[in-house]
Amino acid sequence: MSMRFYSVWVAGAIIAIFIVFQGLLGWDLAWNVGSFEVQFFTSMLAHGSTVHLLGNLFGILLFGLLLEAVIGSKRFVHILIVSAIVGNLAGIGSYERVLGISGGVYGLIGALSVLRPTLVIWLSGLPVPMILVGIGYALYDIIGLSAGVTQTGHLAHLGGLVVGVFFGLRHRKDVLIPPKKRVKKSVNDPSLDRALDSYEQRFMRR
Repeated sequence: MSMRFYSVWVAGAIIAIFIVFQGLLGWDLAWNVGSFEVQFFTSMLAHGSTVHLLGNLFGILLFGLLLEAVIGSKRFVHILIVSAIVGNLAGIGSYERVLGISGGVYGLIGALSVLRPTLVIWLSGLPVPMILVGIGYALYDIIGLSAGVTQTGHLAHLGGLVVGVFFGLRHRKDVLIPPKKRVKKSVNDPSLDRALDSYEQRFMRR
């Protein structure tokens, strides 16, 4: 499984789209829920604010690079795209407009939580196992949903997370680190026989 740092390329594309197309050209790339237009896909790479952009960049560069190192670049891209699409679709009936790749980022979190649950991530200066990171992100959105409709795409997040967990379970057997094989010396090892003969001659025949 080769790593080609696609997460960095995705982050670069998102920054370029935010600066050039949204900032300089003023294009509205948000997807109006209910209409399957080209914005359905462009909305995944666009963001509503600098804070929104930085949050997703953090997720892609941290969780994306870690996951890409575990499962390879092609599978990383597959999980990111499918999670982002499902995240958008999860917004149907709950939001009027969808913007951002948060569903894809949550997909990375879900997959990494399954594949490397004990991997320690430093968040806010604290070491946190990846499984707790995934649970924490999920609880944040579940609580957000129960609190009522907000501007945050909680359903998109949870939809992406479920997809990531699914792919994590699917690829788990492929990326499990095999246990270290212990090399056992044969009882008939000539070097062992010579060592025993030497010991016997030096200490037992005196």
